[in-house]
Amino acid sequence: MPDINKHIIEYLAGLGTPVLDAEYRANLDMWRAWYRGKVDSFHQYTVFNGIRTIKCERASLQMAKTVCEDWANLLLNERVQISVDDERQQQTLDALLDVNEFWKEGNSAVERAFALGTAAFSEYLDGDGVPKVDYHSAAQIWPLKYSGADVSECAFSSVIGTREDKRVFLRIYRLQGGAYVLENHCLDYESGKPMPLPEGVAARVDTGLTVRPFQLFKPNIANNVDFTSPLGISVFANAIDALQGVDAVYDSFRNEFILGRKRLLVPQTMTQIARTQDGDRTPIFDPNDLTFTAYQPTEDMAAGFHDLSPEIRAEQHMQGMRAQLNLLSMKCGLGTGRYEFDRQSGVKTATEVVSEQSELYQTMCKHEIALREALEGLARALLTLAGFKRPDVVRIVFDDSVIQDKTAQRSEAREEVAAGLMSKWRYLTQVCGMGDQEAEAELERIRSESSITAEAVDFFNVHSAE
Repeated sequence: MPDINKHIIEYLAGLGTPVLDAEYRANLDMWRAWYRGKVDSFHQYTVFNGIRTIKCERASLQMAKTVCEDWANLLLNERVQISVDDERQQQTLDALLDVNEFWKEGNSAVERAFALGTAAFSEYLDGDGVPKVDYHSAAQIWPLKYSGADVSECAFSSVIGTREDKRVFLRIYRLQGGAYVLENHCLDYESGKPMPLPEGVAARVDTGLTVRPFQLFKPNIANNVDFTSPLGISVFANAIDALQGVDAVYDSFRNEFILGRKRLLVPQTMTQIARTQDGDRTPIFDPNDLTFTAYQPTEDMAAGFHDLSPEIRAEQHMQGMRAQLNLLSMKCGLGTGRYEFDRQSGVKTATEVVSEQSELYQTMCKHEIALREALEGLARALLTLAGFKRPDVVRIVFDDSVIQDKTAQRSEAREEVAAGLMSKWRYLTQVCGMGDQEAEAELERIRSESSITAEAVDFFNVHSAE
């Protein structure tokens, strides 16, 4: 199989733009394997049964993907708001997000970022002049120029063509004279040699963009695999042992029922009866029934039925599974108890969720910092490509309803407004999620209604000095 990474690294180096060491990318293979749910070095194993060595395969609960799905659903769901104050810009932005299926593809991109350490958005104009968004996973991202975690120039790879005619397409964003230039390259999938670009694709495009037309985002945790890399690490990079523990218990639990099924040892003389004058014997039991096993009684074994069904240790396995899931949940920043239903107290109240999930809430807020920057950059790039020279200030409102009790939060905020500890404008913007202009318009309506009410009261001389 062709080494695509090697081809890309060599080609970019030939352009004078060395990329990250390929050694770092070896970690992607391990994280990808756990994300898919089967890791050969762990799930494939052998057991010697005293006679011969038997190949075995562990069952997988695929919790790595579940954890990443969970984080994606917490961070980027249908309740997240990306807004600007200018109404025309807002309409354009909403339309572009819909055209690019952002709420579906963006959620998947966040999931892959938490699985493989990094994901990215990149923006460009298609052949019809419509702003488009591409979504990239870690294996497709090649930082070319960066300072710390800030990547200013980057290449993105993808495989195009048919199964018989595969090619590697490279899109490179370079910063020249304060504006971004887009370079397109095409390589042969097998050899890595340069090839002609697809029809209609220009080799170089002066975008004129001063805003960054791509955004990298990753879990907001320190990279302890490569301290100098601008790329991130998987959210479960430091929880591999916990993933192994979950699958080890799950596999044992599953085998407990497979090996502990009902089995009866039956004497051979009781499994068959004579049917013909010649003495031919036919089986009493279905020969495909695995419940019964025939045996020839010996002097050491009394004839008769023998029940070989072992006791199934269900509760012990459930306790072990709860412990392993708690360890995994904690190591991935989700707090303990994320994947357990409390059978003693049933469904927890919202107040209990806020109290017990404080670790999850704090970690979620930390991840939102990184994602917020990427979403703001995405919105600014799309609006600039759509022709707005000065994109409005972008506001991101994340959904924390899973963690916080919104009803209790609003009730507390209203009490603070009534006590003069919070302004109505802050209540509308921070608690209700309104934009600045929308909040000002709402306050103006409130003042207008209050004025009308006061005039009506004065019409009846309630406040007359006479």
